[in-house]
Amino acid sequence: MHAFNYPSWHRIVFDRSRGTPLNEQLFEQLRRWIRDGIVAPGARLPPSRVMAEELGLSRNTVVLAYERLATEGYVARRIGAGTFVETMLPEDNHPRAETAVIPVSGPNALPAPSRRGQALLDMNLPAERIETYDLSAGVPALNEFPYDEFAQIASRRWREHASAHTGYDYSRGAPLLATRIAGYLAEAKAINCRPEQIIVIGNTLQAAALASHVLLDRGDTVLVEDPCHLPEIATLEAFGLVTVPAPLDRQGFDTEAAGVMVREARMAVVSPTEQWPFGCTMTSDRRQKLLDWAADRPGWIFEDDSNSEIRWSGEAQTTLYARDPRRVIYAGSFNRMLAPGLRLAYLIAP
Repeated sequence: MHAFNYPSWHRIVFDRSRGTPLNEQLFEQLRRWIRDGIVAPGARLPPSRVMAEELGLSRNTVVLAYERLATEGYVARRIGAGTFVETMLPEDNHPRAETAVIPVSGPNALPAPSRRGQALLDMNLPAERIETYDLSAGVPALNEFPYDEFAQIASRRWREHASAHTGYDYSRGAPLLATRIAGYLAEAKAINCRPEQIIVIGNTLQAAALASHVLLDRGDTVLVEDPCHLPEIATLEAFGLVTVPAPLDRQGFDTEAAGVMVREARMAVVSPTEQWPFGCTMTSDRRQKLLDWAADRPGWIFEDDSNSEIRWSGEAQTTLYARDPRRVIYAGSFNRMLAPGLRLAYLIAP
C-alpha cells in the first residue's frame, strides 16, 4: 500500500454496519478534526486519489466528503495545488461556548507551569506581529531584500552535499560565518575579535538569555533601560533575576538613574545606539560612566547593538565592547537590517 506523510489520517475509522454513508462518516471526522485544530488551518489535505487508496474507499467517496467540506466553508480547493483547510472557519463567526473550568487541585487537576512560567503568563506579553499592514518597528523594507541572490547562494551550498552543513559539528558557531562576521565587525565597527569568540544565534534576545544563564545567579540584580523591549524583561526575570529600571533621557542610559540599587547590580543591559523604543543614543560621557561602573563593581555590561547600522544623523559612536572587551558582552543582529526571518544574530564572548 502506498504510504503518505499524513499520520493523522490513519486514525480515521468507519463503521460499515451503520446506515450512514461512508462519505458522511469521512466528512464528520474531518470536520471534527478541523474544528479541534488537529488539522491545522492552512494544512493541505491528501489528494483524493491517495486518501481513497489509503482508506480502502472509492475515490468518489472522498471527493463527496471534500466537496461538502468546501461547501460548508472548512476547506478551499485550489486548482492545480490541492485542497487546503481554511484559515477562518464557520465557527469563528459565532460566539464560542465557555470552556469547562479545569480544577487546580485534586485527582483531575492538570500539571501547573513552573513559577517562572507562571510569571511569564502573568506579564501578559503582546501577541506576535501580524505582517499584514505592519507598521511596527524593527521591520525593514522586505520588498527590497535580495531574494534572487540569496536563492542562488543557498542553491549552490546545497549542491555541495557537504555533511558539515547539516551535522552536529555545524552548530559549533558556524566557523566560516563567524570569520565573515568578524571581518565585517572590524571594518564597520572597529571591533577586533577572533572568530572563535563569536557565537551565532537567532536574535539578541537569545544572546541575553545565554549571557544571563552563564554569568548570573538567581536573585542577582540587573539594570535595564526604561522603557525597553518587554520580552527582554521577561527573559531576565524568567531566570530569577531582579530587574531594576533606569529611566532614559535624551543622553541615553545613566547608572545614577537606577538609584541606590545601582550598587547591588551585577549586570547592566543596554542598547547604546538608537535605543528601542525611546530612540536615544548614549553620549560618550554616559558610555564612559557605565564602563567605569562596571570596572568598579566589577560588573558585566550586555550591549545590544542591533540598531547601530541604522543611523539618521551624526557620527557613529565607538561601541562599549571596543572600549572594554573584557567586561562587555556584545550582541548584534542582521535581522533588522536585512530581514527578521533570517534569524541571524551573534554574540561576542570576552
